[in-house]
Amino acid sequence: MNLRQLVSITVFPVTFLVTHGIAIRALAAGVNPTGVIAAITAATVVLVVALERVLPFDPDWNRARGDVLPDALHNVFSTIVTAQLCQAALLVALAPLAGWLAARTGASWWPLGWSLTAQTALAFAISELGAYWAHRVGHETDLGWRLHSVHHSPTRLYWLNAARDNPLGVVLLYVPSVAPLVMLGAPPEMFTMIALFNAVVGLFQHANIDIRLGPLNYVFSVLEVHRWHHSTVVSEANHNYGSNLMVFDVLFGTVYRPRDRRAPDAIGIGDLPDFPTSYLGQLAVPLRWRAISAARATDG
Repeated sequence: MNLRQLVSITVFPVTFLVTHGIAIRALAAGVNPTGVIAAITAATVVLVVALERVLPFDPDWNRARGDVLPDALHNVFSTIVTAQLCQAALLVALAPLAGWLAARTGASWWPLGWSLTAQTALAFAISELGAYWAHRVGHETDLGWRLHSVHHSPTRLYWLNAARDNPLGVVLLYVPSVAPLVMLGAPPEMFTMIALFNAVVGLFQHANIDIRLGPLNYVFSVLEVHRWHHSTVVSEANHNYGSNLMVFDVLFGTVYRPRDRRAPDAIGIGDLPDFPTSYLGQLAVPLRWRAISAARATDG
């Protein structure tokens, strides 16, 4: 096994274990959660960007296509700001319910006595179950697809466009994944770990890196399996719904991972070639869906 193959196999699992291990230790030591997320995410970005240059899946995907600025704006406004607002709203609306449930039963519904590592694993599982079904709704219903289609509009995958989404699409995914944790009375550390989970896995999920995960493809929704999810072929794309984990795809039979060919280079929304490419145009997609769909009907 040469160095390239070794990096291809180990870089994601090692990065995942190291980043989340550091975060758990830092939170247990009382370090500011915002600083924890920012520092670890920044370090992961540097690593992923470097790997895209030295170990690319498709060298052509490293060429900008007028998408860097829109994707940067999506990261800041459509994802980070929207997620923060959603979390604040959920805490205001549902935290009293968690207190009421605890008072009625005489104990917190969240296992506060567990180790931080065990609580984090439970939080990941609960969050992923909600995100899985919300993601399926985003693909398998007309209204859901109007909101989620922006995320599938890129014609290349690279580190920055994991967060490309309409703000309402973010809400569609975020609320079902976080609301149960709020209602159960999960402590603030769990929301920090969920944010870090989304950031680190999201970076590797869209990264233009030639990584081989073997059996871990049935655990984590990254790279090899997620590229199929962005196929221009709808029957291929409507699989692998896990936001970060594949366990619910395995459980509900929505895994798609052909062994006879590699994941496609052609990605995007094949039947909507004129899908808006500007940030403002993508924000307006749900409102302009009839016109966008009409373009498809005319071309077809």
